[in-house]
Amino acid sequence: MDVDDAGIGEICIRGENVMIGYYKNPEASAEVLKEGWFHTGDLGYMDQEGFLHITGRKKNVIITKNGKNVFPEELEYYLNKIPYVEECLISGRRREEDGETVIFAAIKADHEELEEALGIGYEQTEAEQLLWEKIDELNKQQPIYKRIQRMELRKVEFEKTTARKIKRYAEANR
Repeated sequence: MDVDDAGIGEICIRGENVMIGYYKNPEASAEVLKEGWFHTGDLGYMDQEGFLHITGRKKNVIITKNGKNVFPEELEYYLNKIPYVEECLISGRRREEDGETVIFAAIKADHEELEEALGIGYEQTEAEQLLWEKIDELNKQQPIYKRIQRMELRKVEFEKTTARKIKRYAEANR
């Protein structure tokens, strides 16, 4: 298994109870079943006590220009703890000046929380300023390459699956 400098690698499992393959889809089965191991597509690490920590999905990793890996799910977890954030999506965006990948946060704000903090009829700029204050606090706890550098405050919900999960790739391509 390939593991990066931080000890993070793809989670692979095997056993009689895992799976024998996708129904009538040998190509998809061959992609995930290799030498008896099921490659989950999830990334994680084992701590010293043997507990498995999931850090993100292999296909969602943002790779910066200098090769650093950023797991959007980790930053989304922290952003969603901010009371003014209803939902969010982290992605990597290319900066035109130098081609560097920067961390971008699309945020659907919790307007009730913002009204409580800023008053009814608050301005968009006030909401953005308050969110940037909270993002700056979060950024101070992150290495430079993981810091959110751009933000978009959305008025509409993200497109979702029937399970109410954000369609990450639909949003990335909009």
